[in-house]
Amino acid sequence: MNLSRIKLTNFKNYSKADLTFDQKVNIIYGNNGSGKTNFLDAIHFLSVSKSYFGLSDKYLINGDEDFFRIEGYYEHDKKNDLLVIKYKRDQKRDIQINRKKLPRVSDLIGRFPVVLIAPDDINIVKGGSKERRDYFNKWLCQGNSDYLSKLMIYNRLLRQKDALLKGDFPPSRLAVESFNHKMAELATDLHKHILEAMAVFIPHTLAQYNLLSNGKNDIDIVYMSELSDANIPKLFDHMISAEIMAKRPLIGVQRDDYDFLIEERAFKKYGSQGQIKSLLYSLRLAEFAYLKEKLGQMPLLILDDFFEKLDNSRLSALLTMINQGDFGQVFLSDTELNRSKEIFQKRGISFGAYFVEDGTLERIE
Repeated sequence: MNLSRIKLTNFKNYSKADLTFDQKVNIIYGNNGSGKTNFLDAIHFLSVSKSYFGLSDKYLINGDEDFFRIEGYYEHDKKNDLLVIKYKRDQKRDIQINRKKLPRVSDLIGRFPVVLIAPDDINIVKGGSKERRDYFNKWLCQGNSDYLSKLMIYNRLLRQKDALLKGDFPPSRLAVESFNHKMAELATDLHKHILEAMAVFIPHTLAQYNLLSNGKNDIDIVYMSELSDANIPKLFDHMISAEIMAKRPLIGVQRDDYDFLIEERAFKKYGSQGQIKSLLYSLRLAEFAYLKEKLGQMPLLILDDFFEKLDNSRLSALLTMINQGDFGQVFLSDTELNRSKEIFQKRGISFGAYFVEDGTLERIE
């Protein structure tokens, strides 16, 4: 899958932008604060209808304008698709593919897969369990429509159950049981999907880390869930009284966590800066491999602040993967062109270059 053209109107610091892409590797360069990351976020937004940085749509509108619009022209499977996402302040998002409106945002997820590597990824390792769950859920939803639909229903029930438990008066056991019966069924399927995905994802991560670090460290990922090896419906039923007393949900996939280990010790405590960077790249590259296998097409790969994350040996390993055709279309940002130009030309990798300055984009021939 390739993004052949993108048009921005009033998105972040871009009043207007219209660019075409005809190369496998595309370098977006310019000074810090010029809009490189904003442009890459626009590509990410097209794929999942959400800013990578979790910003509400109203904060993505340029200045005092009252709307933004993004158009993406995609080529894949010998056909072309036009994806348009429009948002007007205080209204619902409008998403169209080939001028046909999508009834639900979820209908977009997985159609135009994307993997983005950015500085904020450090929170996957250093942050709390929610950051790790969010990370895994995002790519699971892109690669598995059944997981996405059931997770949306589960989260809606979870919010309703939480409100019931936090009410002014203790709810009846029967009221909580009605939620738990539905949620246990969904949790069973979600947990199964996670286990199946981890069986593919973890080996990919270990293999990528081995390549990036030249096999210097032994790492592992452990999926931790109270639902593992349990009768999930009985577990939900058993927790009803405790949940009523605690006034909050105490069981479910929302309590899952993932432990990253290096030499059998916690990565967040014992991993060096270089080792953590290698892990983060390995996670994203494993995510790429998973989506490629599940969806049967190459996701777009976006690398923000590409050269700020990797030392020379790890950078060389990643560039070798790009050169060998392990990836499809790649977008990366850098503060200067000469550095990127020298590295890619040395390896015989053709690229397109685009200069960003104060919210304007220009292709450099």
